[in-house]
Amino acid sequence: MKSLIFFVAIFAAFSILSCEEGVKNTGTKEKAVVDYFSEIATADTMRFEVFPDGDTAGGVRIPTSAFFRKMPTRLMNEIQYFDNTAPLYVYARGRFPLTEGKEALLADLRQNWYQHQSLFVYDAAADTITARTTVAEFYGGEGGQITTGSYLLDLDGDGDKDLVRREVERWIDTSGGDAVENFANYVSVFHWKDGDFRETPITDSATLIAAFPIQSVVSN
Repeated sequence: MKSLIFFVAIFAAFSILSCEEGVKNTGTKEKAVVDYFSEIATADTMRFEVFPDGDTAGGVRIPTSAFFRKMPTRLMNEIQYFDNTAPLYVYARGRFPLTEGKEALLADLRQNWYQHQSLFVYDAAADTITARTTVAEFYGGEGGQITTGSYLLDLDGDGDKDLVRREVERWIDTSGGDAVENFANYVSVFHWKDGDFRETPITDSATLIAAFPIQSVVSN
């Protein structure tokens, strides 16, 4: 049922967006999706976050229908919160190398208040997207939000980049009469293995939470 809802929502988003953009068949060859992603500088530690004002500065908008034709359905099904209430916009943030033969494509997906960033693993030789992972997200409303942010770095010292993904949940509790603001912090670690980021067990969550804060949307 969840997959069916996803497909209906995406189809509706395509329809709304196509009408809004006034897509016409001009006979011009469509630009390859990966060509929207320009190379960006890398650092030993890279941070991925979204911002409450919906800033997309520095990103290049990709035609939504073209983007979804390129991205495997099995990967897009993992993104949970799209609906059919408004147009969906996709922005290319940039591309950078992950390991030999593999690049990361950083994409923003925006729909109303919902903000999402994914890293897509791109095999240039095969011109194929092979994997996807969420690196940043903002989901919620006035009463509560869930904010995700990530750090990309060589956490285990093996020469490959790993992903530390943080999540902060904020909610308002009025059960006692007064409104009380609450926060809960979570962390996950993904090591690079076999061409993808694979989640690994954590022994000291508190240390990782303190070392890798989310600074963009909510206090933590």
